[in-house]
Amino acid sequence: MTKKIIITGTSGYVGKALLEHFSSLENYFIYAFQRKIPKETTKNVSYVEYHLEQELNDSDFKDIDILIHCAYKPLLSNNEEDINFSGTKKLIEKCRTHNIKIIFLSTVSAQEHITSRYAVSKMSIEKLLDIQKDVILKLGLVIGNGGLFMKMFSFIKKIPFVPIFDNGVQKLQYISLIDVCKICSLIIDDFKVGNYVIVKKETLTMKLFYKKIANHLGKKRFFISISTSFLLRLLGFTQSIGLKLPVSTENLKGLKNMTSLPQHLITEITDADLRDFDESLLTFKK
Repeated sequence: MTKKIIITGTSGYVGKALLEHFSSLENYFIYAFQRKIPKETTKNVSYVEYHLEQELNDSDFKDIDILIHCAYKPLLSNNEEDINFSGTKKLIEKCRTHNIKIIFLSTVSAQEHITSRYAVSKMSIEKLLDIQKDVILKLGLVIGNGGLFMKMFSFIKKIPFVPIFDNGVQKLQYISLIDVCKICSLIIDDFKVGNYVIVKKETLTMKLFYKKIANHLGKKRFFISISTSFLLRLLGFTQSIGLKLPVSTENLKGLKNMTSLPQHLITEITDADLRDFDESLLTFKK
């Protein structure tokens, strides 16, 4: 029997990968919710124009089995209304009305003590969900061809002097994008409700993370340790003049107080099934 799935944010990094993954499988039909409808059509996919701000049509949710929620709008200021929260609340209400199961992609940075807008937004959305009915996937840094990881990878590729804050001792948790898709498939096969921390058990310090990328690229890089407060001011200045660095003040605030969360995987997956960082890097051109 064909499963009908809504994936929101399919023009974004993770959402696009999930769309490609599920549309390539038999017995799935995907409703891709994204900001603009592409000119070219894709097999087993119907595109729906979607914005977090908009009101929702009941007809778009009829006979849907599962919603995978990836859409996220970056918050540019502390005073900006969190449209992610209000938009997701409307999605959840529609799903409850139509008995649609929900998978929400969150982040390991969604912890009570982390004050970045991104982390606070994701945490507030998690509280709207019911882990007796829904699935929350708290992802580490997603290693794939896009998103924050690709910005960091490209920065290391181009820049010989790499600023790191407080000697780069912060612990980084990660997961391969390929493994995110695989885990979503396994959850859908036999819907497994709960709050899962989807990360490789290995953690990397920020400095080692950058060193591994540099070694993969065959580049010699020099690391300059900068205090967190100074780096926050530096990032604020670069952002104000439009200079793009691989991390933003939001990223730094999230990393500053990061504590590693214990890995929590669905029973069909073990840590040995997940790609480690070196293995994940092999797919990237030097």
